[in-house]
Amino acid sequence: MKNEKFIPIKLVFDFDYTLFSTNLFKDNLIYNLSQLGISPDIFWTTYRQSKKNSKYLGFNYQAKLIKKVAPQLSLKDLTSIFKGVLNQSPSFVYPETLKVLSRLSTKYHLNLISFGETKLQKEKIKKSKLDTFFQEIIISSHLEKTKSFKKIFEVKKKTFYIEDNPLAIREIKKTFPSVITIRIKRQHGTYTHKNNNQFVDYSINNLLELESIIQKHPIYLSHKKI
Repeated sequence: MKNEKFIPIKLVFDFDYTLFSTNLFKDNLIYNLSQLGISPDIFWTTYRQSKKNSKYLGFNYQAKLIKKVAPQLSLKDLTSIFKGVLNQSPSFVYPETLKVLSRLSTKYHLNLISFGETKLQKEKIKKSKLDTFFQEIIISSHLEKTKSFKKIFEVKKKTFYIEDNPLAIREIKKTFPSVITIRIKRQHGTYTHKNNNQFVDYSINNLLELESIIQKHPIYLSHKKI
């Protein structure tokens, strides 16, 4: 391959509903809060109230709202429940995630992008023990500010973006059109019922289907004149 140049491959993963079952995380949080007498209805009502411009402000904020409804509980009790569920994060990682990341990390550059409240996302990522697989981790509370991801989506590498949210895929693809987008559409997730859009290059049901798509794309760039 004298006249060909190797192109490094970079894989950029989303976190929630791609690598980590946020549904299971929330279900466990709701169950543990119910042991303190907090109903699912109270959880979801205060959860919605804890959002500003559709962005979750974090459990500490939500805990203060729950305490207004249930003043007999202390903030310490509520945050203790939350920390306990956070510590269970490895059990909320999708079954194939560790196997796939372990294999891919020996071949490719892995990066992680997560949208959400910074402190919460950092804690979930760290507690899930997935942070060691990634060379770079970026957390953003603003889906629209995709230009800030310029470093992670650099053109010098063949980059694949794996994400469950078709709206996030649209924003990334519009800003970085050379990125190959792969939507993971799991059975349970916030965006499961949203259809693919024109910015989705491939769609998969789980991470086990990922590598066959990567292998469809050449990793050598020819220098031969045509």
